[in-house]
Amino acid sequence: MKLSTLLSSRRRLWLFLLVIPVTACIDVATSWLLQLITDVVTRKYNMAFGLLVAVVVGYILIDAVALGTRNVTQAHLLTDIQVHLQDKLFDATSRLSLGAFTANDAGVYLNHFGEETTEVRSKYYGSIFDAYALGWQLVIALIGTLLINPKITLVALALCVPALIIPRATAHISEQAKTAQLAASRKFNSLLTDFIHGYQTLRLNLRIPEFGARFKRQTAAFGRADRHNRNVSGIVNAVQNMCQDIQYFGTWVVGGFFVYRGTMSLGQLVAFSQLVIFISYPLFAAVDLLAAMNAGRAVKKQLSAYLASAPEDTTGTSALPLGQIRYSNVTVQADDRTILSSITAHIDPTAKTVIVGASGSGKSTLMRSLFGYYEHVTGGITIAGQETKTAGQAAVSSVLAYLPQDPYVFSGTLKDNVTLFASAEDEDVAKALNEAGLGDWDNRLNEPLHNNNGRLSGGERKRLGLARLALGSQRLPIYDELTSGLDPLLADTIEHQLFARAGGFVYITHRDNPEVFEKATQILVLSAGHLIAAGAMTEPAVTDAMTQMGLLRNPA
Repeated sequence: MKLSTLLSSRRRLWLFLLVIPVTACIDVATSWLLQLITDVVTRKYNMAFGLLVAVVVGYILIDAVALGTRNVTQAHLLTDIQVHLQDKLFDATSRLSLGAFTANDAGVYLNHFGEETTEVRSKYYGSIFDAYALGWQLVIALIGTLLINPKITLVALALCVPALIIPRATAHISEQAKTAQLAASRKFNSLLTDFIHGYQTLRLNLRIPEFGARFKRQTAAFGRADRHNRNVSGIVNAVQNMCQDIQYFGTWVVGGFFVYRGTMSLGQLVAFSQLVIFISYPLFAAVDLLAAMNAGRAVKKQLSAYLASAPEDTTGTSALPLGQIRYSNVTVQADDRTILSSITAHIDPTAKTVIVGASGSGKSTLMRSLFGYYEHVTGGITIAGQETKTAGQAAVSSVLAYLPQDPYVFSGTLKDNVTLFASAEDEDVAKALNEAGLGDWDNRLNEPLHNNNGRLSGGERKRLGLARLALGSQRLPIYDELTSGLDPLLADTIEHQLFARAGGFVYITHRDNPEVFEKATQILVLSAGHLIAAGAMTEPAVTDAMTQMGLLRNPA
């Protein structure tokens, strides 16, 4: 992850590299401007006062333009870096298999795209740019002091030593105090999150006082850690400030001695003291810049490793015909737990296949394993004779459409949510909504939606998912618990409409709807990760298995 790969314009980088030394020269020129003012007012140098004012005003304007150019250029560079890093992260993340993606929770990806890219931008590259600017300032100011008086320069540098040593000497105790404060803060935030999300549970179970006692203990612990950190920080800052005062006033005292001896003018002393500030600040800032740079480098390494670990983009490199789906002795494991065990089965894409079983029996896993949701799968899964692992998830998704139990609603319009941001004519979207039982929504295509706005009921979300499938080009839809959580009457209506359609599909359910079972071409019965029966409803093995599991309302 090189800098050159994160910039959209190298011209801006070159402009920044050239602007910095110019800006440094203008900044350091403040010292000689102060010398000029001092020499004029002490009448060592003859200049009309109006001309002096004009020079000062001109300098202020030039300095403002230079500083503004530097700030804007640096800000644009850093924004370029973060934007392009986020683009790279999106590209890498979009190539992950579903199994690799779901192995992490959402917070991991939010940190990658948000906090971590900001850390790389500000702490790593921001510190590098600041160090480059301060380096130029240090060199130019150092040359200026040597031209005025080399002896005082050595004294001033010696006076900087204590202020440089103190941060290193106190780094360990400061780090310990800050680490303890951050740990207490994380615990507090975790407890606060529990309180916010679990408020209803606590309130309904009359446990607010008990949780409140726990909360107060944590706030007290955070208070102690925070006060200790502030105490340490305050004392260290006071000692550093004392050392800086020694350096600053020491320079004036030594310089004053030379003025008193007549070997230096007052104007030179004023200029020299200002130059020392331009020397000492980069030296004092170096410790913090180095710490920030190291912290940013650590995050950069993590992101670089993440980018490097992403698979190559294979989208569109293979085609897959729709044919028989076959499982050959398939076992699926996740989190050291066997979810499916030795499954051997086939699914005809032209048939209406129903997969039934209690919650947790492995129904969804059986279908999700087609799409690469799981890293640890043994046995063979083929579509039209081709291994799904070899074909890849993109090829599988080109022929199979999977509708999860809770379709996600994106921040966008209703049309965006049906098309999933692809181009489509309004007439086609309206047709898809009508097929999904949302025909009265065709005049709401531009209505804004998002996942948590509560505008859509559970049934409407399910139908929105159906509209997506109706608009898609996949040839075999898979419905995962399409009616779960819905009113039984509404669930029966949706299932009746679904099974009245022509064509094959896979339907996952744990409901005991006789119409569904009677109209199914094939039923797969799962229990605790095992396939215990397969065939038509009329086959005794299927009927017996479903009866034992309580999946029939009126068992024969």
